[in-house]
Amino acid sequence: MIARALVVAALVASACTSAPPPATPPSPRAPIEPARRDITVPTPPVTLVIARGTLVWTDIAGAIYTMPVDGSRPPRELSNQHAPSFAFRVVRVGDRVYASTKRDLFEVALPDGPVTPLGLHLAETPEQIVADSEHVYVTLFQRDDVLRIDPSQRAVEKWAEAKKGVLAVADGVLYIASYTRGTLVEIRRDRRVVPRASNLPHPTALAIGDGRAFVYTELDRMIGRIEGGEPVELARDLGNGDRLVYDARWLYTYTATQVLRVPADGSRPPQVLADDLVAPRAIVVERDAIWIASRDQRKLVRIARRAGL
Repeated sequence: MIARALVVAALVASACTSAPPPATPPSPRAPIEPARRDITVPTPPVTLVIARGTLVWTDIAGAIYTMPVDGSRPPRELSNQHAPSFAFRVVRVGDRVYASTKRDLFEVALPDGPVTPLGLHLAETPEQIVADSEHVYVTLFQRDDVLRIDPSQRAVEKWAEAKKGVLAVADGVLYIASYTRGTLVEIRRDRRVVPRASNLPHPTALAIGDGRAFVYTELDRMIGRIEGGEPVELARDLGNGDRLVYDARWLYTYTATQVLRVPADGSRPPQVLADDLVAPRAIVVERDAIWIASRDQRKLVRIARRAGL
């Protein structure tokens, strides 16, 4: 019995003095992305595009800036109104970026420049400007001409005429709403003109999605979906917006202080994404985020797209 007790005591002592098993380290957790991030920029931004992981924008004084979308370095000024000249609006053509300027376009090399004039010698300065993967389309100040520009070839064609045209382009088809005449037409690739609507009360913004046309009309302050030549109301009393962006069943627009999204099928009321902005002037919708340029607050705002947004 004594020997057995000694063996048991030895086993207990051994168990007490043996090192405990190593603790399992906690599994690392990915940082939680903030729902919204406000980025202060040096001057008031007015237009914005994203290409090659780079934010590109123009400011109220005609300068062009770039910054990585991840914010890994501060904004960098690539040009200003004197060198080489005043830049008005930026557009994306494939993965390239161009900006309108006085009677010309600039090519903006990413991410750090240079900014190079194309030397197009247009009859007037571009006013409205949109682009697809190949071409830039512009209206001209105080002219009815609508031009199609191939920037890679520096080639300019007169594509249509419109009184105060408002432009959108999708799948190589150009859509033109006339602010003066209240008409909406599409210009096919073969330049055939197809009427889509008439009697629109002063359209100021246009978007195309899944073959459907959406328009904001100034006099009735309404976003409508064009069906059978007439607008079907989606939202009303929105203030004077001059920007509509379509993406994945939603339309995005702004008022003087808000950015809203409106269901393209009209199934629910508009949703407010931000209501504390001052003079928003651009909206870019990407897969994982919505970007907004808030002019009078001198900032870019990123709203993460999560489930349900």
